[in-house]
Parts: sequence; C-alpha cells; structure tokens
Amino acid sequence: MNVLESLISGRWESAAPGGDVLERSSPFAPGAVEFVIPDVSTDQLDKTIATAHHAQAEWCAMSVVEQADALRSAAAAMRANVEPLASVLVAEVGKTKSEAIGEIQNAARVFEFHSGSVMRERGVVVKSARAHTHVMVEWEPVGVVGAITPWNFPVNLTAVKMAPALAAGNAFVIKPSSEAAATTTALIRLVAPLFPSGLLSIVNGGGTVGRAVVDHSGIDAITFTGSTAVGRQVAATAAARGVPFQCEMGGRNSIVIMESADLDVAVPAAVASAYRMAGQKCTAASSLVVDESIVEDVIERITAELATDSMVLGDPREASTVIGPLISTTAVDHVTKAVEEAVAAGATLCWPPDGKLTVDELEGSFIRPVLITGTTPDMDIAREEVFGPVLTIVPVASVVEASEAVNAAGYGLVSSIFTKDLAEAMTFSGLAKAGTVLVNQPTTGLDFHIQFGGWGLSGQGPTEQSDSALRAYMRPKTRYLSWTDPTTLTGGK
Repeated sequence: MNVLESLISGRWESAAPGGDVLERSSPFAPGAVEFVIPDVSTDQLDKTIATAHHAQAEWCAMSVVEQADALRSAAAAMRANVEPLASVLVAEVGKTKSEAIGEIQNAARVFEFHSGSVMRERGVVVKSARAHTHVMVEWEPVGVVGAITPWNFPVNLTAVKMAPALAAGNAFVIKPSSEAAATTTALIRLVAPLFPSGLLSIVNGGGTVGRAVVDHSGIDAITFTGSTAVGRQVAATAAARGVPFQCEMGGRNSIVIMESADLDVAVPAAVASAYRMAGQKCTAASSLVVDESIVEDVIERITAELATDSMVLGDPREASTVIGPLISTTAVDHVTKAVEEAVAAGATLCWPPDGKLTVDELEGSFIRPVLITGTTPDMDIAREEVFGPVLTIVPVASVVEASEAVNAAGYGLVSSIFTKDLAEAMTFSGLAKAGTVLVNQPTTGLDFHIQFGGWGLSGQGPTEQSDSALRAYMRPKTRYLSWTDPTTLTGGK
C-alpha cells in the first residue's frame, strides 16, 4: 500500500493529520488498496504557494539557455525512466503498456517543443501615432499557475500544461485527479529536481484540495481539464476572482461517413476512435453519423471487426490486450445505466450480440464495446458524454444534415468526416462547430505541436498545445517609449 506524499515548498511531506483520506484500488485488480491519498492541509497549501512565488522570481532571473536546458532535461528524464513510469500508469489507470509508453514519449516531446518556446519572440515594437515614440507590447508571466488535471492522461496532460507554463516563466502547482495521483506524483518526483526548489509542487487530495487551489488568492492563473460541469465551476470561480483561466472540458465527438468514403479506412478508424482505451479519451468518438445508403454495410463491418481479435479485452499488462478496464466500478455503473436507459427508450443494442456488457471471466472494471442504433436526439446517450466504449449510429441523408446531427449536443471538441468528395469535406469542416475538424482521419491521436481546444460545452479560454498555449500563462504589457528630437536640443548637432 502506497501512501502518497505531496511536494510542499520544495520538500516531500506527508499530509498533516486530520484531513480526508482516499483509498484507490487498481481498476483491473480491485481486491486490495493500492494507493492512499490524504488531503494536504490548508497550511501546507499556503506554504507551497508562498514558496512558489519566490521560486518563480528565481526562475525568471535565469537565462533563457538555462531554462531551455532544464526543460530538455525533463524530457530526457522521462525517456530514461519510461518503463518504471509506465508501470505505475498501467497499474493505477489501467492503460495498456503500449498506450502508457506512448503517452510518456509524447509528453517528453511536449517538453522538448517548449524548450524552444523559451527562446522565441515575446512581443512586438510598433511605431506610435505620436512623434518620436515607439510602443512595445510584451508578454510577461502571470506568476503562479494552478493546474487541475484528469486521470485519463496524467503524464501527457500534465506536460501539456506544465511545459508551456514553465516556458512562459511561471511556477506551477498541480492538484491531480485522485484516480491518477500516484502516476502524477511519480512524474513530479522525476522532473522537479531539475528546476529551482519550489518551482514545481504537487498537492494531493480530493475535491476539497482542488477547490482550495482554485480559490487561493496566491494562484494567478488556472488551467483545468475534466468534465464540463466541474469546468464551468472552475471558470466561474476564476472569473469571480478576476484571474485568467483555461478549461478543456467534455467532448461528445462524432465521425461522419459519407457514401463516397473508403470504408476500408473509415470503419477501422471509427472503431479505434470509439473503443481504444475503453473510450476514455476526451477525443474518443461517441457518435457515428452515416449516410443512410450505407448504414447496414457500416454496421456489418463494425460488428465483424469487434468479433475478431483486433479488440481484445483484458489485463492491460498483457501484450495481447487492446482494450483495458474502465477507471472504476462507478464508471462501469455509469456506462451500464446509460446503455440500459437508451435501450429502454427504444434504441437497439447491436453489440454485444448476447446483450451482456460485463465480462465474468475478468476481475475488475471491464465493459465490452457497445454499438447502438435507433437513438433519438432527446435521449441522454445522444446528448451527454458517456466516457466509455459506446458508439451510437445516426443515419443522415446529406452532409448538411450530418453537420446538424454533429452540432446538436452542444459539445465542440473534435469532429471528423470520411469522404472522397472535396465539396462535402469543405462543407462539413465549415459547418462543424468544433475546435478541431479532421478529414479522413480518426478523432484520436492528435498532433502534440498543434493548438487544441474546444467550442461550446467543450472548452473555455485559450487553447492548449503549440506556442499559442503560452498565452494562457502570460499577460500583455504595453509600454510607450518617447524621446526628445535631438535637433531641438541646446547646442545644435
């Protein structure tokens, strides 16, 4: 049993006694408690944030070469320790080994990318309308960034927030999801010694600790990834405090397959987008919007693929496993309820063929891939993020109708269309209300160096990734610099 510490003011400490304590079991081995997560105290949080402000000043005093070297060293440390870090990630979250390794490698690339961000331009000089005046617009760090991170990508999404925040010149205090606190703690243990003491901190605990971070007067900006409901609360609190915020929230993503699409490409992409990592990705596809002329063909192809060994459900430590467990039994109950309510309302369960969602042979939080037809727009399963291996089929008559179906739920993270018709591709990409629109590509596995953010229920504030991510952690300052015309000075030339 691993009792997690927190990094408080540059030192690893146990939580002060008297606070709440969470216990976590592995999602594929639920019999024993694997991780114990005590809440840090208010005093520990206060001390951490005060130290972070001092460390941030020290970090800003370092040269850009030193800062870039530190960020590259973090990437190198992650690569050198990919196996032990992946083992914690697999045990805690239930990712397959290959997915865990891929996530860590991607996170290292994010740090490498932002080691270059440190040295890029941070402002512009503009000629003023006033005589003998230049205007300088510079971007400066906000100070101390508070991060609330989710469990499904605890290494990569920490990197996506931490690396640009550091590159922008800030200190960073992270409160991770309690369902991935061990993985995030292992990551911070690895990289924190590479930076000034107190610049990076982790405060573990439950929701009370997260709310305290968001509420704290010493936090100068907030970045959040998680559900839409919690994201809206975070945004409201930040707005009331008058601090900048970035919220990447839920996604109910769609793939459109038009009649001209290459089904040998489209169907495997849809299956992978919907079912890999048991559908627990913010970019996972929940809805498959299909030209009505090919619906039956698409359903047959999906069920045929699900019947093969290409979607093996099992222990994520085994090399043959493609789909691991859901994060918890609570998640299993949520997905099961969503499917059962849809069927009770008139939808048809096409897969699993026997109608049994769970797997008796597997101990843990496992659910089989689910394929549903006959949903209507008023059903919860058609409007809400299920966050599990569930794909609904929606037939449409045209690309315009497809875009309307995609936009109906109000989420706007990722959409994709499969077609060979340029007009359909351009029409859909223009009509889709999403931050990212793809053509003939799966919704998952997006590039780490391209900006990413959602519309509507899926996001508020600046985008993440790429150099645009730095704007979430900086604020502009405009300076007017005037000088005297030398020809008017006493003494002439």
